[in-house]
Amino acid sequence: AETEATIDTLLPGVEGDHLVFLRLLISRTEWSRAELEDTASDMEMMLDGALEHINDMAFEHCDMPVTEGEDPVEINAEILEKLAL
Repeated sequence: AETEATIDTLLPGVEGDHLVFLRLLISRTEWSRAELEDTASDMEMMLDGALEHINDMAFEHCDMPVTEGEDPVEINAEILEKLAL
């Protein structure tokens, strides 16, 4: 429950499926685009839309994106530290 509070507090506006997706994203430091496409598709989301929304919120609240790059998609180490507090 501690992690939930942290993500919710740090990134208000990331909710529902996006929050589930964000939790998955930050469980690793790097993903292949295909892996994320599969996951997003299983959740009936568009990958780019989900990443854009999450990164918009991250910029708004943390002045940095959660993900960087297209393939592989890398998770920003600095934000990982913030979210792992």
